[in-house]
Amino acid sequence: MSLKISNNSLVAKNYIVVDSGGVHYCYNTLLGGEKRMAFSQIDCILMSADHKLSIHMGSESYSIQVNPNDPKHQAVINALLQEVRRTALPPGGG
Repeated sequence: MSLKISNNSLVAKNYIVVDSGGVHYCYNTLLGGEKRMAFSQIDCILMSADHKLSIHMGSESYSIQVNPNDPKHQAVINALLQEVRRTALPPGGG
């Protein structure tokens, strides 16, 4: 499994990849960077009214604009939510 959402512009490269190992987030401009995180490290996932997906880990937040009508974007969001929920359960269920 490797699912990707890209939201690139002329000056910035912004994408998120969800795979079996976790999430790879990239935001590259002059000061941007990349971040790799395990599903179990993610504290919260939010979707704003203007369709910006945000992943919160501790005091850090990583965001990307998504299209809720795009089936590929929906697949990434659903896989992300499923894996974060799965890894958040205590051993033996919950």
